[in-house]
Amino acid sequence: MAVVRSVLRMVAGVVLVVVTVVVVIATVATPAAAASPIGPNQHYIGLVNGKHSGAVIYVACPGPVIPGRTSPPAGNQTVAVRRVLSGNRYSS
Repeated sequence: MAVVRSVLRMVAGVVLVVVTVVVVIATVATPAAAASPIGPNQHYIGLVNGKHSGAVIYVACPGPVIPGRTSPPAGNQTVAVRRVLSGNRYSS
């Protein structure tokens, strides 16, 4: 009976350690929901669908082109801004 209790205590200890490690890794590895805003005089790049170079936003154009008329972007596209260490774009 003493051997069974000893084994159960060891298993419980191992399970506790594993659960603790998993919780810590999950907490640390989760990215922030929103990064800090880009402040004055910081460099940034714009991304469309994860691309910086040659990025295109597709729009839904339901009719003929009329000066001053704009169309909404088509669905399933992402737009993001990323801060970089240097570049030719500044916030003001």
